[in-house]
Formats: sequence, C-alpha cells, structure tokens
Amino acid sequence: MIDDFYTILDQNSTQVTVRFSDKSHQLFLAHFPANPIVAGFLQLEIIANILNHKIKKINYIKFLKTIKPLDIVVYHIKTQGDITIFEIKIEGKKTTKAKYERI
Repeated sequence: MIDDFYTILDQNSTQVTVRFSDKSHQLFLAHFPANPIVAGFLQLEIIANILNHKIKKINYIKFLKTIKPLDIVVYHIKTQGDITIFEIKIEGKKTTKAKYERI
C-alpha cells in the first residue's frame, strides 16, 4: 500500500524527489479525509523504504509544514555510519527534519 502512495521522480545518493498520490489514496482517506496530509510516520517510513533501511531508533524528528496530496518533495539525505539524517523540502522550503539509527 505504501509503494503506490508515492512516485520516485529522481534519485541519487544525496537526494530523492517524490510526488505523492492524489487525495483518493487509502492513506489520505485514513488521515484527515476532510483535510488530507501525509502522516509524519509515513514521511519517515517512505525514505527508509526507498533506502532499504530498517530503523533501530529515531533520534529526532520535527515537522515544520504539512505535506499534501500531489505535493512534490525532495528528501535531502546524509549518512554517517549507522546514522541517517534527512530534510524534506517543498520548493526549497523545509517541511521536515529527522535523524535515525539503522540496524
């Protein structure tokens, strides 16, 4: 279900550009159908899924702006050993920042 929630538009070692599905997707219907947004845990799960990571511990995560259906976002990724740090931006504006440890 999560794989059809987004489409990867571009990907390299430090960035992944993703477009979210429209508001008719099951995950949007489950998360505020009258005002659909991408749930915070999904923002983390998506990048872990794309990078084939298993999360051991979330060190921090901060949500600054909402992500809505059909939004195109860019995950900016840095890895340091078992640590992954990412920021999500829409049109250059930060929406989310997080850090997690991988298994």
